[in-house]
Amino acid sequence: MDSAIVGFALLAFCCFYFYKSGVATVYLPNWVMQYTGWIIALLFFIRAIGDFKYVGFFKSVKQTTFGTLDTTYYAPLCLVISSVGIIIEILN
Repeated sequence: MDSAIVGFALLAFCCFYFYKSGVATVYLPNWVMQYTGWIIALLFFIRAIGDFKYVGFFKSVKQTTFGTLDTTYYAPLCLVISSVGIIIEILN
């Protein structure tokens, strides 16, 4: 169930950037289009930093399978997604 929630959230973020690119049109309030991109970038940046115990670059529990995968793949991916989101918002 948790994976489905994360999957739907990622799909919603993808749809947001799809609409923001101008390929499809959706009539949302201007403030939604203006602030949502920054919020998405901030969420991924916070995820990359982590909760200081189980996830992120500064976690203390590193010796589990998930901890190893998080250090190798998930946290860097979140940092890249956050950086790209910030670049998109600055250029827009």
